[in-house]
Amino acid sequence: MDTAAMKHKIIVAGIGPGNPDYMVPMARQTIASAMALVGGRRALAQFAQPAGTGQQTMAVTRDIPAVLDFIRTELAKHDVVAMVSGDPGLLFAARCDPAVFSGGADPGHTRHQRHAVGLRQTGPALA
Repeated sequence: MDTAAMKHKIIVAGIGPGNPDYMVPMARQTIASAMALVGGRRALAQFAQPAGTGQQTMAVTRDIPAVLDFIRTELAKHDVVAMVSGDPGLLFAARCDPAVFSGGADPGHTRHQRHAVGLRQTGPALA
């Protein structure tokens, strides 16, 4: 996949401890409007749109190659939102080989600002 031509990005959205009351509104809106959503089974059950809405979902399981294939396929069409609990940057990075992803964070935001809104954007995304 040619990352230079890629227009879409992975958006990592923090879901806090998993209770919507503790989520930052921007993260909640980003998840709700996502066309492609990746996350743990419980997070998907709690935050994904109902079937038939057009939102594509993929549970992060031990089959990481399948998750990465889903992300690659969806990135060709639109942004992909990855839901993580805890620190979005740390947990997402810990589950993925950094060599798989290219690009950098949005230069308009500091690490602390991204953490404060519960989002971290990377892109263009997959190598």
